Amino acid sequence: MQFSQHFVKSGELPTQMVTDLKRAYDLRYLSDYEAAVVLTLEQTNMAFGAAADFVLQAQSYLDGLTP
Repeated sequence: MQFSQHFVKSGELPTQMVTDLKRAYDLRYLSDYEAAVVLTLEQTNMAFGAAADFVLQAQSYLDGLTP
């Protein structure tokens, strides 16, 4: 995964971010391509939290790049 190689392995972003985003991606994939899948509120909250954390971490990272 390019994201992991460039940002996580270098220590610029936390490793938990990759785990959380992978889990959220898997849920999205299931909900898009499996007709009988119904996501729970807990699964939805986890995915939303992962997305919100990603935005905060990305913003912090980008703010650090600004001269």
